[in-house]
Amino acid sequence: MAEKVTERREQAKGLVLAEGNFEEHPYFRVGDRNAGTGVLTYENELRTRDGHILRQSWTVRAVHGRGLPGRFDQDVYVALLQMIDDKGLPADGWLSFSLYELVELMGRKHSGRDYRQVRESLRRLATTSIESDNAFYHRGWKEYISDTFSLLSEVKLSEYEDPQGERTDRNRVLLSQYFVDSYKANYLKNIDVEFYWSLASPIAKRLYRLVDKKRNGRRRWEVELFSLKDRIPLSDYKYASKIKEKLAPAHAELIEKDFLKKITYRKNGGKEFASYAITETFHARRSAIGALEPPGGDEFFCVQRLKAEGMETKAAEELVATHGPSRVMRYVEALPYQKNLRNPAGWLRKAIENNYELDMPPISGVLKQASPGANVEATLYQHCEARRERKDDYAWFFSETEETQSNRKRFEEEEQYRAKASEDLNLDDSSSSEPILDPQAIEAWESLVEDLVALLGQDSLSPWFDQLEGGYLEGATLTVLVPNSTAANYLNDNLGADLLHLWRERVGEGAVLEVTTDLAGGKRALLTG
Repeated sequence: MAEKVTERREQAKGLVLAEGNFEEHPYFRVGDRNAGTGVLTYENELRTRDGHILRQSWTVRAVHGRGLPGRFDQDVYVALLQMIDDKGLPADGWLSFSLYELVELMGRKHSGRDYRQVRESLRRLATTSIESDNAFYHRGWKEYISDTFSLLSEVKLSEYEDPQGERTDRNRVLLSQYFVDSYKANYLKNIDVEFYWSLASPIAKRLYRLVDKKRNGRRRWEVELFSLKDRIPLSDYKYASKIKEKLAPAHAELIEKDFLKKITYRKNGGKEFASYAITETFHARRSAIGALEPPGGDEFFCVQRLKAEGMETKAAEELVATHGPSRVMRYVEALPYQKNLRNPAGWLRKAIENNYELDMPPISGVLKQASPGANVEATLYQHCEARRERKDDYAWFFSETEETQSNRKRFEEEEQYRAKASEDLNLDDSSSSEPILDPQAIEAWESLVEDLVALLGQDSLSPWFDQLEGGYLEGATLTVLVPNSTAANYLNDNLGADLLHLWRERVGEGAVLEVTTDLAGGKRALLTG
C-alpha cells in the first residue's frame, strides 16, 4: 500500500491544473494562420437543453506591432500554469517569479536571447485582447459571458543588482480577474506537463491539450474537421484533405508518444469528422493516479438510459464516449415519439451514429424534476422504479440480474444513510454555539483530503464530505469535526484505513485520527477502517 501511495504521488507531480476556457478555445497561433492580420476568430453554436441555439464568438486580437500569441507563448503559458500550481493561486492575482524559474521550466537555455523572448512573450500576453460573445464560461455565475479582457492584466518586469553585485530580476504578472474567478470556481482540467514538454511539434502540444479537454475522461472524442481546424487553429484551408495533411505529423507524434491509439475519419451529411481514440496505457495511467477528470453525472445517466432501452453496457458506453451525452440524450428523449419501433436499442444506435434529423422533444422529465446538486444515480433509480411500478414497457429492465440486484441494494443503502444522516443532523444541530476550530487542524485536514483525492480520485468523496472540518491538532493526533455519528461511521467504514495510512505517512507511526461531533466535550472515536 505504501509503495502504491508513493508511486501515485510521484506521478501526480507531473500534473498541473489548467483553466478550462483557454484549453478549449483557440488562443495561440501554432500554425501559420492569421500571421499578418493580427486577428483570430472562432465561432461555434451550442444547443441548450430547451432546444435553443446559443451562438458563440471568440476573437483574439493582437496589439499593433506585437503579433498574436504563438508557439513560444504557448510554452510560456504552460510554464506559468506550473508556477501557479506550485506556488498556489495568489490571493491578489499577482504572480511573482524570476525569469530563471520560467526559463528553467520551459527547458530553454539561460541565454540573453531566451530571456528577451520570455519578456516579450509576457508583454504580448498582457496586451492581446480577447472578445468573448457568449464564449467564455464563468462557472461561478453558471453562464457564458460577453466581455473584452486579456489573459494577463498587467506585467511588471524589473532587473536590479543584489548586494553581491550580481544582476538579478524580479517580475510580477497580474492574472485576469476572469482567469482567477474561473480557477477559484474549479473550472479546471489537468495537464500532464511531463508529456507536454516531451512533444516537439507545437501543433501536437495544442492538439493534446484540446483533445484531452474535450474527451472529458472518455476514451474517444469526435469532431467535425473544419471545426477542429478553427479550434487549433490552422490556416484557413478550403479542403479537408489539406487539413488532414497538415495534422498528419502531429498525429504521428501523438501516436508515437502513446497518447493516441488511432485517428479515423468518416463522412456524414456532406461533412467529414475526425475521431480520436486514446490509448489504454495513457487512459489507465491517468486513472490510476486519480488525475483523470471522471465522467460526470450526464455520462452515467446516458449510459443507464441506453441500457434501460435494451442496449448492452459496452455498446452504450462506446456511444456515449464517441458522441457525447448531448447527442445521446437528444435521441433517448425522442424515443417515445417514434412509432412502431420493434427494436428501440437498434434504432437508438443507428440514430446516434448517423445523427438522424428529428424534432427536438421536450427535456426529460427526470432532468426537469431533479433539484440542483441532486444525486444523479439516485434520481435515475427513482425514475426507473416509478416506471417499474407502473408496469409499462420498461418493466423488463428490472429482471433480477446480479447487476440489478447490486445497484438496487446500493441505492437503498444510500437512501437509508441519507435519511439517517438527516435525522442525526437535526439532533446534533441543537447546540447554538459555534465550535472554535484550530487553524493548524484545518490546514492539516485540508492537506490530508488533497492526498486522499490524489490516491482515490474526487469521486471517492460523498457530496456531504465538505461538511467535515479539521477541529483540533495536538502533536500527532488530529481531531476531525463531523456533523453526526452516522457520518462518522460512514467515514470510518469507507475511508478510515486510507486516511489513517496517509496521516501516518505524514507524521509517523504514532499518528492518530479521531472524530467527534462536539469539540467542546463530546465523545471522540478513533478512525481504524
